[in-house]
Amino acid sequence: IEQAQKNKNMTFSVMMQPQRKQHWFEKFHWFITSDNYIVIGGRDAQQNEILVKRYLRPGDAYLHADVHGAPTCILRAKRRRTPKGSTEVLPLSDQALREA
Repeated sequence: IEQAQKNKNMTFSVMMQPQRKQHWFEKFHWFITSDNYIVIGGRDAQQNEILVKRYLRPGDAYLHADVHGAPTCILRAKRRRTPKGSTEVLPLSDQALREA
């Protein structure tokens, strides 16, 4: 009984940490290669369509197995800004292609 009375008088504080903003690719299957390229794969047929229609860019590698139900994967190419303000696509590394 004495311990319960002591606990009544105690105050507790809860610290809430802000939740980080989720990246656009986190709704898909994804991983980072050892060369820091991102590989993104669909979870289902609808996400496969979204990946191809919305996120596939020139210079990216499209990867897909010839097996029913296999996910679509995209190996995103790195880009660099030119002094003119446009971007240029850097070639994909062989290591990143092997890992994808």
